[in-house]
Amino acid sequence: MKTIFKLLSLLPRDLLRLLLKFFLKIGIVNKTSSYRLTNINLKLAFKDKSNQEITKLSEESFIESVISLFETFHTWGSNKKNSNNKIFRIENNYLMNINKNKNNQLLIISIHNRSVDMLLRWINLQIKTATIYKKVKSNILENFVKKNREVGMSKMSQANMSGVRNLYKSAKKGMSVCMAVDQVPKRGLGEYVEFFGIPAYTTTLMPSLAAKLNQRVIYANINSTMEDKISVKLTQSDKSIYDKSKYLLSMNNTIEKIILENIKDYSWEYKRFRRPPAGCEDPYKP
Repeated sequence: MKTIFKLLSLLPRDLLRLLLKFFLKIGIVNKTSSYRLTNINLKLAFKDKSNQEITKLSEESFIESVISLFETFHTWGSNKKNSNNKIFRIENNYLMNINKNKNNQLLIISIHNRSVDMLLRWINLQIKTATIYKKVKSNILENFVKKNREVGMSKMSQANMSGVRNLYKSAKKGMSVCMAVDQVPKRGLGEYVEFFGIPAYTTTLMPSLAAKLNQRVIYANINSTMEDKISVKLTQSDKSIYDKSKYLLSMNNTIEKIILENIKDYSWEYKRFRRPPAGCEDPYKP
């Protein structure tokens, strides 16, 4: 399976973009659920932008989401030594060291900006982490993906109550924790916090860990550049705030700033605003 992903990752990016632009032009892509969700989310998040601007952003974001999928293929199809050879720059890499406490523990928040697997591989080749993930539907692919994500003796648990307990246990033992915090958590594991001015059900796991351990977190994300290269950026969080609601708002505000650096790099095809507060309409309802 590794060979298959390696071969897929060799598809030239220029050719892939050309094909995607052609499919957009003839209207095939515009009918997909991914494009529709991207368009809805961008309209919700950027109410001040015109329909023309939203359409342009939707098309650019859709293209970059597909390109990032091939970046994931590169990670899955490469060995440890070559898996990160697409990353040409690390911004603020010193944060990986100054934030370690006596147990060499780090709390790392990530978001779905380009390939999460490429970012996680880069992190796990430096430190051993515990994280949670959503199970892949295919059992064959599930085992392959889990094995690839557990490189460097890192530990993966499914995104359910058992997985959450494992995450807390690992953190208490001094293990570093890495988690994407921009998807809708299960009921009981979140609070409504504004995200681009909209009440969004937001996970409380990482803020709770930061408060309990009295430790700052690092935000990590992947971005593209004007030269079509990939860089990793680390951002320092504010000090831990024991008022969880304030911490959650600070977290979402930081994520917004990261997204605004390059809007098209963010994966807008997720139903981020599903499960709205009582009395509010589901924006994804047909």
